Amino acid sequence: YLFFHFLGFCYQKILHHQHTHAILLRQLANTSVEYTPVDGEHESKTTLETKYFPEVHEAVLQFAQEKQLGLGRVAIVKMKPWQQSYRHYDSEAYLAGRDRYHLVVRAGKKNLLSAGDETVFAKEGEIWFFDNHVMHRAHNQCPIPRIHVIFDGFPLQ
Repeated sequence: YLFFHFLGFCYQKILHHQHTHAILLRQLANTSVEYTPVDGEHESKTTLETKYFPEVHEAVLQFAQEKQLGLGRVAIVKMKPWQQSYRHYDSEAYLAGRDRYHLVVRAGKKNLLSAGDETVFAKEGEIWFFDNHVMHRAHNQCPIPRIHVIFDGFPLQ
């Protein structure tokens, strides 16, 4: 957890993410507005922080390969106890055609994910497809920090 204080940053500028800290393992290789995904793994690149989490990065790469996804951003995101990511939807041009996934690394019994009219309590070890194009939110209704690996994939087929 010390890595979050040393390497992480807080999404304080985005109101709905104010209770989270994130470490980017992959970021966009090209951030221009005209950017469109074309060639799978080349659409994102690893960050310097990836060397601290090789097993996490390898697990996401393996999942992307099995599901035939071009990998986009990958972040380890910690949410504080008893906090939430407020209801919102993601409208970035980058997300067009991409799917969002949550790999639950650490969570208590009431780790709520809600998208549209669906709500689940996500458990450790599970990977959830998450429709971030509709109104969604997350709520850590537990006394421990919640840690998810959140990543985007572009279907290659």
